[in-house]
Amino acid sequence: MGEGNGNLVGELEKERRRNLEHNLRVVEYFAKLAAAGDPDYWPYVEFINAFYRYLWKRLEDPLFLETYLRDKAP
Repeated sequence: MGEGNGNLVGELEKERRRNLEHNLRVVEYFAKLAAAGDPDYWPYVEFINAFYRYLWKRLEDPLFLETYLRDKAP
């Protein structure tokens, strides 16, 4: 592997960690909504799930994946 690949791996790891931190905040938020009995809790969850299903499906397209990763690069 060249140095460029090492940089990409490092950047992808940073992105993964940022995503995990964000996901933790989202889970905490939804836990608070659920605990408060918020009537919009399930619609929020369904909206998020629908978006992630769409995104994961789109990531199967190599062109979309390349564009997505390129746009995430610093």
